[in-house]
Amino acid sequence: MLRRHHSRRFPFFAFVVLAAAVVLAPRAAPAQWVILHGKNGHVERNIPAETVKALKDLARKGAQFKSIAFSPNGGWMILHDKNAIFARNIPSEPVKVLAEQQAKGIELKSMAFNFTGGWTAFTGKGSESINIGQPAFDKLIELFKEGHKPKSIAFAPEGGWVILYDKSNYWAEGIPKKAYDKIVELAKKAVELKSAAFARNGGWAILYNKNSVASNNIPKEAEQALKDLAKKGVQINSLTFMTSSFLPLSEDDDQTREEVLFRMNRSDVPGLGVALVNNGKLAWARGYGVLRAKEGMPVTDHTRFQAAALSRPVTALAVLRLVQHGKLDLNRPLNEKLVSWKVPDNEFTKKKSPTLKHVLSHSAGLNLPAFVFNEESNATLLDILQGKAETPAVSVEFEPGTKVQNRDSSAVPAAGGRRGGRGPGQGPGQGKGQASAQERGERGQERGQR
Repeated sequence: MLRRHHSRRFPFFAFVVLAAAVVLAPRAAPAQWVILHGKNGHVERNIPAETVKALKDLARKGAQFKSIAFSPNGGWMILHDKNAIFARNIPSEPVKVLAEQQAKGIELKSMAFNFTGGWTAFTGKGSESINIGQPAFDKLIELFKEGHKPKSIAFAPEGGWVILYDKSNYWAEGIPKKAYDKIVELAKKAVELKSAAFARNGGWAILYNKNSVASNNIPKEAEQALKDLAKKGVQINSLTFMTSSFLPLSEDDDQTREEVLFRMNRSDVPGLGVALVNNGKLAWARGYGVLRAKEGMPVTDHTRFQAAALSRPVTALAVLRLVQHGKLDLNRPLNEKLVSWKVPDNEFTKKKSPTLKHVLSHSAGLNLPAFVFNEESNATLLDILQGKAETPAVSVEFEPGTKVQNRDSSAVPAAGGRRGGRGPGQGPGQGKGQASAQERGERGQERGQR
């Protein structure tokens, strides 16, 4: 059989190094899971309503379910029939790769995401993976080269993984000891090992033979559903836990606080502030963690943070309101309105003058991908534009409208190039670009009441 070896797509790692100062107590198992059984049967709890609707609609049309997977960003993907895909909010890379396989008529067998966004897909020609870690990546390549038939891979929250291949063979690293011991025990009995699943709280399940399950610390409802299906003699195809909790943050309760702390701990975030505005009213505001890693000053609901890129849509809305009122024109050159500073002329602006439309669509050709300020920064907006702060002067580096490049500097002329006001670097807790969770909530409340 012709096999496509595991694709060597070298992983891109983006690390944000922020030492966490959050200590978590053991968490209760979140009941967010899906069981696929029979041709298109499914049992689920507390997953997104859109996912449930998709499963029901596909089942009604007679689709045969192969696999369901949840990405850490809350997206999901259903594989059904030979190579059909139904997905929402999944990162573009796996969708692109599977679509390529689909176009070639290759069977799509299963999909799995790890808890940091990496993924593996098994196809009729081999497998495709991104960011699953070199050991797991290399092991899959090795198994395919040796003529084995890997059929599933499962990822544990702490970075471990297990590959099940052939009938009852396995290779595991870093998974919970009880899960590993159970796999060893089952393999010795020569059962058919089908798949494994790991929950965010450390619970796990091993599916084997037609509908047998070995599990530990999984949600009670999932455990009961598996038992009921086994009693009915139904084939159990898979059990999948959400890698990222789908949790409406409508209440400032223990569940919400535990979920926020869990995500902070997983992403190495030392502190953050949250404010929830619901129906135009401030529902709640809370600070989490500390201001600096390894220091004890806590974040409160009044701690101020830089608004950073969150200010972009606010700036865009303000600009469009002024356009609506006839005070600005999206298609006129910026320099017709700018007073204290103007976009410097160069070879690119001579071909085409940048406009507000270019600025708001990140196609103005402006330089500076980001602004960097230290705590002592006291730069004005004019200083930033003229290159008298910590960054070079703002200028155009390609012909406006010819391509799109995400640039922080695009927001500066739109935000206040007409006047030389203060910029965001005025020092901790003093900049106009800063707001606390409480303040953000109150502003949202005021907007909702107008």
